[in-house]
Amino acid sequence: MALYKKHVGKMNSVCYRYVNSYDDAKDVVQDGFIKVFSSIDKYKGEGSLEGWIRRIMVNTALDYLKKKKMFVSIQSLSSGDGEQDGGDIANPEEEEDNESLFNAGFTSDELMNAINQLPDQYRLIFNMHCIEKYSHKEISNLLSIKEETSRSRLRRARASLKETLSALLKTKKVNSDMI
Repeated sequence: MALYKKHVGKMNSVCYRYVNSYDDAKDVVQDGFIKVFSSIDKYKGEGSLEGWIRRIMVNTALDYLKKKKMFVSIQSLSSGDGEQDGGDIANPEEEEDNESLFNAGFTSDELMNAINQLPDQYRLIFNMHCIEKYSHKEISNLLSIKEETSRSRLRRARASLKETLSALLKTKKVNSDMI
């Protein structure tokens, strides 16, 4: 019970990022902890216990999305969707733009709201790669998509986030100018 109490808050946040519903996230966390407790003997002490639990939660969230058919739209876009790997070459001016935008002092709620506005297939890849630190190879294996598709969706997620955060920043500046 102490293990559950110690980690339930963080795991609710992890699962919410994937299923985008507090009620569904709670269900996923419950299912995840059932898996944790039933396989605790498989934890070998390598790495952090929290990291091991987090990985179970992410996999449980992905299973949930598959069961709810929310995953179908993500998988169906995996081939022939026009997403090609354009490489990860960064434009120096764009990098500088991104740096100033992401250092603009957004609250965690503002950032989470922006991430939650992403289309499902982009939010999923963004969460897995940027937050959970899955490689594109791991993502492609877990989601049955091409690595290039994962990279492309991550680029699109970042571009969409940039647009959303830029608009929010403009709104904040207008509001502060009015004060």
